[in-house]
Amino acid sequence: MTAQSDDRSLFDALPDAAFVIDRETRQIVAANPAAARLHGYSREELLGRKSDELSTEAFESTSARLHRRKDGSTFLAEGSANALSWAGRAAIALVVRDITERTALLSNAFHRNPLLMSVADLTSDRYLEVNDAFCARSGFTREEMVGRSAVELGLITPSERDSLAQRLFAAPKKTAIDLVIRSKTGALIECRYWGEVVQSAEGLKLFAAAEDVTERKKLEARLAQGDRLASMGMLAAGLAHEINNPLAYVLGSLEVLTNDLPKFIELVRRSGITANGAGLLRSGALEGLVDAARDALEGTERIKKITQGLATFARADQVGLESVELNRAIEAAAAMAHNEVKHRARLVKDLSVVPPVLASDGKLAQVFLNLLINAAQAIPAGDVEKNCITVRTWTEGAHVFIEIKDSGEGMPPEILERVFEPFFTTKKVGMGSGLGLAISRNIITEFNGELSVESQVGAGTRVVVRLPASQARPVSSAPCPPPAEVPVRGRILLVDDEEPIRRMLKRVLDAHDVVTAASGREAQKLLEADPAFDVIFCDLMMPDMTGMDLHAWLVVAMPELASRVVFISGGAFTPHAVAYLASVPNLKLDKPIAGARLTQLAAELVRAARAR
Repeated sequence: MTAQSDDRSLFDALPDAAFVIDRETRQIVAANPAAARLHGYSREELLGRKSDELSTEAFESTSARLHRRKDGSTFLAEGSANALSWAGRAAIALVVRDITERTALLSNAFHRNPLLMSVADLTSDRYLEVNDAFCARSGFTREEMVGRSAVELGLITPSERDSLAQRLFAAPKKTAIDLVIRSKTGALIECRYWGEVVQSAEGLKLFAAAEDVTERKKLEARLAQGDRLASMGMLAAGLAHEINNPLAYVLGSLEVLTNDLPKFIELVRRSGITANGAGLLRSGALEGLVDAARDALEGTERIKKITQGLATFARADQVGLESVELNRAIEAAAAMAHNEVKHRARLVKDLSVVPPVLASDGKLAQVFLNLLINAAQAIPAGDVEKNCITVRTWTEGAHVFIEIKDSGEGMPPEILERVFEPFFTTKKVGMGSGLGLAISRNIITEFNGELSVESQVGAGTRVVVRLPASQARPVSSAPCPPPAEVPVRGRILLVDDEEPIRRMLKRVLDAHDVVTAASGREAQKLLEADPAFDVIFCDLMMPDMTGMDLHAWLVVAMPELASRVVFISGGAFTPHAVAYLASVPNLKLDKPIAGARLTQLAAELVRAARAR
């Protein structure tokens, strides 16, 4: 409408409410039918009324404002205003639209939005509005939040507020900012935060939205932990395999030496050769040789336990569940935690005979290792005799329990209630990520169990793991059968690509006729020429032709001999090897092998083969 426009019919035909207001008197000098209907007056009743009788704010304001109807009810409206000349008088033309329904839709979208949304007044630093998601996640009600600041509510600290303001104004528009806020209970909420400052008639307002990414971060942490475990598992399996091969012949040779040396010393004594008589040996030298051999054997056994622990941890990323001997997983964890514990406390193991559990031995060992390290790190170093870490197992009904208790400093209630919170840690930087207990509980929950923590300042901490017992027999390597009553000399084929291992095994099995092969291919040729063997001890992982390849060939060519293969492994660290062993019923021995066990097993297997 212009100053020359006097087309009343066009004015009356406008679909929106339209008014003409005298600029000087503020009186309505014209109103169309839509304006009369919207406000509940007749056109005649509107003429001459002051504009402020119809609005709670300046009538010609273009911002949203409340309008009054004749019956006293109100509605939200917005308008557009233009100056004009009306009948020779300075006037304002105003078009008004009812936005109540649109505002209700926007309000509904605001409150039901899954993002944490808020509107704040920057001048007073107070929330003007918050949505339902923000209230639910923060733990505050709308009444508690509106009119108060984020700092006053404890969502962020003053320094965090200042840092957020700097980052917000420095970041490009619509760029997300990482932000951590605290709920009413103190729980950390990790967010991706967007904020935009808008100039309104009432001043500067901050419209903000935040995406809660706490669970996503937890998932990412678990995935990262899984990747690290998979990498560590492959590394541990490879390391265990490389250690186990030389360890096998060192341990076997030391066992032979420890067993035979006393007999040799007795022969020397009977022969009359003494240290004093012949001057060949210093006093006590013969007995010292026995002690030295036993010490070397004991040290090698310790190395064996460590490599067995590595092999257990190599299976931490396995997906399937199996029947697991709980105490073996605890022993593996104890061996790995030995260096952390030994300078701080005595480790006391009270391990009862308990049923197996349906789990993953690698993941269980990971849990127990984490709990043992936590227990050790709760105890200051330097007073081993005074401090103690106790590991106890027992059975109650259909469940198996594991308790790890330390004599450490303990935790106050406010720390205890947050121990399962991801990324929460009281350890120094570099000492822990705050994920250990959270991941441990997730693993135990995965096995349908529970993990609980009790602690008191000055009285130490007690962690209890409860797991359902499994009805199945635990998965283990070949059993150690009792020795045969009547020794039977058998014919045995030894297949291993390491010559020292072949020599050691042949020496241990000297009660039998032993033929050796340095590869799977060589063994295949031997068997094609002469298949008359009672037992085949075969290394699992060999170049060119593996033990699995040899066994697969025997299944087709000589099925009877295939059943007589006993796999010897320094660590089945490939998925194919793990899957193959799970698919065949053959026995498996882990390197290094105890000589007595191997002797007894060979005797039993020879007797069984001869009986068939």
